[in-house]
Amino acid sequence: MAISFGKRPGLERLSFAVTGLLLSVAVSSSSGHAQNLIPDDDDDDGGSVAWTATGNLSLEIDDDEICTDVPGGTVNPWDAIIMLDDIPLVRAEGYRFAFEATAGAHGADNDDDDDDGDKAAVTGPVRALVQMPVAPWTSYVEILETVGPDETLYAAEFASPVTRDDAQIAFQIGGAAEPWRLCLEDIEFIAGVPIEFYTADTG
Repeated sequence: MAISFGKRPGLERLSFAVTGLLLSVAVSSSSGHAQNLIPDDDDDDGGSVAWTATGNLSLEIDDDEICTDVPGGTVNPWDAIIMLDDIPLVRAEGYRFAFEATAGAHGADNDDDDDDGDKAAVTGPVRALVQMPVAPWTSYVEILETVGPDETLYAAEFASPVTRDDAQIAFQIGGAAEPWRLCLEDIEFIAGVPIEFYTADTG
């Protein structure tokens, strides 16, 4: 179940996801502290984050921003995907998955304004998942949104139902009738997040 809160310009949109059974106790972190599992592109050892995509996308990666032109006329969300593999999960560990996103005109810079000084009202579908990397592609958390021209923060917190070292972060962005452009920024996957679920008192 996901709960979304809308935003006015300048305010965040937050989506909180709940997976599995509702619990009345906090899920404690095995690591003891929060840790971003997505490494920086500019870390000291010169490593880089291996984002990949389906063949119909060409990724433009600059520091902590990923942009791509998305073709129109696709049918399913998974007809166009941005992916990051080998994300470790620990059963019952709390995680926070967050990113900022904007939509713009195909081939344009999402930071640019139109001739009237207002951003073009372009939107596009984004289905962001942390999931199993192979069939049946079971998802552990999902953020389903229509992204617009205003930079917006999307976030979900969940407790992992499994332990594995090869989970996948996937942004499924197919399904739009018209071509558009997506920019993602400040993508985080934080481990060690305390999660507390509430169970209603049924007497």
